[in-house]
Amino acid sequence: MRRDSRLVRLSEEHHHGLVFALRLERELPDAGDEELAALYAELLRFWARGLLPHFHAETECLIARLVRHVSDEDERVRRIQREHLGMEALVARMRDATGDQDRRDALATFGETLRAHIRWEERELFESLQTDLNEAELGGGGRRDPRPAAEADAVAVGGGVTTPYRSRALRLGESEVVAEHDTLVVEDVHVALVN
Repeated sequence: MRRDSRLVRLSEEHHHGLVFALRLERELPDAGDEELAALYAELLRFWARGLLPHFHAETECLIARLVRHVSDEDERVRRIQREHLGMEALVARMRDATGDQDRRDALATFGETLRAHIRWEERELFESLQTDLNEAELGGGGRRDPRPAAEADAVAVGGGVTTPYRSRALRLGESEVVAEHDTLVVEDVHVALVN
């Protein structure tokens, strides 16, 4: 089934999650202490500024509407809650880790869990939501930025570029990415916007 346009924003955010999970898979095995610390710091930023708001949007905009039509014991409802909470527990495990190996193991598990979770949402959950939710309910999916799309387009800011996190994927080289609400601020880097 073709993805309903009202779910595209959440699917685009899933892309960012898959990219991060792939980075963990590729970089973590050979990461020294410094690289491990950098990956952990990036995860915390991505978690706070990307995944937590995304989880909130899914829960508030989609799952809360789904339970109007199904029992709160529905496996889809239970699974999304269980997996979101499981990832929160992994972040807490990383924060509480007393050694690098504990943090490394939690980061690896987080990447694997995030990838599997996103794949399930894209392949099963979103497909079923397109059938189970009516147009008005589906229309609330991922709505967080009240600005019109034209107003939210990419603009130059200082020495960097600001682009809405919700509407563009970025292909980045070596750079620091700081997400602020629904906006990515990329400083001193050549950025290619990908549709």
